[in-house]
Amino acid sequence: MPSLTAPTTSVKEIPLLFTKENRSLVRQRLKWETRRGMKIPDWTADVKPWTGGAQAFNNTGRGMNFVSSPYGMPQNHWEGSVRYWMREPVQVLGFPDSPICDIAAEVLYLDTNTRRVVEMTNDDHDKLMARKDWRKPSTALFMLKSFTRTWLKGVRVWTEQLGAISEESAVAEGIQRFSYHPRSSMLAIDVIEYGLENHPSLRGVSPIDAYRLIWESINGSGSWGPDKWVWCIQFELMEGES
Repeated sequence: MPSLTAPTTSVKEIPLLFTKENRSLVRQRLKWETRRGMKIPDWTADVKPWTGGAQAFNNTGRGMNFVSSPYGMPQNHWEGSVRYWMREPVQVLGFPDSPICDIAAEVLYLDTNTRRVVEMTNDDHDKLMARKDWRKPSTALFMLKSFTRTWLKGVRVWTEQLGAISEESAVAEGIQRFSYHPRSSMLAIDVIEYGLENHPSLRGVSPIDAYRLIWESINGSGSWGPDKWVWCIQFELMEGES
């Protein structure tokens, strides 16, 4: 009997943008989930998953719109696997001669102040040369794919509302649990990476409450809403990456 499993397609490669603090947590394998806001029509009353992303329904249940996932759907094997490349700020120092490739660039990674010689694609080299001053530091948003040093393997993508996040997912988002607070039954949270370790709201609170505060520190005050629909992305740091 022939297999009913469809063949996989080529690997999708999708960029992910993190804050500096989250980039550090990813490299330390202390963060393996991220949540991103979903763009849905204003009239949406309900959202349900489908094979390529989500379906948005109006309040009658009859009007419907498909919302495609911009992050792939790695749990759907017929779509092939997904790899994410992590953007970070870099500065190109020059183009040393290389015996192994036509275009090599010496790159300074500003997060860690480390240098590395990387191979460049012709397309990325053309994009770099089109910039007014390619020697100036580049923000993470404008980092070229050729300079990527951290690759993540997509494990799963799903949709949920922010208010549905579990304590386990909050920990997977980078909230670190240490010991129980001596005067409380609630957990003490370590968020030194975020520069919020002395924030009074983070003492003796749950991982979910700590994640909510960090969400608003990144996305702006009032950006948290329990009914807000988000893409949830689970990933693994690929072996040999940093």
